[in-house]
Amino acid sequence: MNPVQVAIEIETSGPLLAFDLLGGPKTLSVGAKASLPGGAVLRLHEMREHRAADFPTLLQLGLSFGTGAAASLAASWLYDKLKGRARALRIERMEVQIEEGQIRKVLVERIEAK
Repeated sequence: MNPVQVAIEIETSGPLLAFDLLGGPKTLSVGAKASLPGGAVLRLHEMREHRAADFPTLLQLGLSFGTGAAASLAASWLYDKLKGRARALRIERMEVQIEEGQIRKVLVERIEAK
């Protein structure tokens, strides 16, 4: 089975979440990646920061995984990282509630659609 690629967009209040998602690298750059439980891989595509306090930092990431089990593990991992820290989450341009069950449902649906 070929890996499924999913576009993820996260709005947060600063770059700290990006460092945490990608395993704490010293610098963040396009292409930085992290291995997730179950063999999934998260890769940074773009990060847009705004210096004004009321504008969110926007993270554009790609998530690749091969099985429903990997999608479930990735969903749990992602939820643990995002809870209380993200303002919004979009998976494939669809707004998703930051709840573990909702994230898992959308990721597993992506596996079934491919």
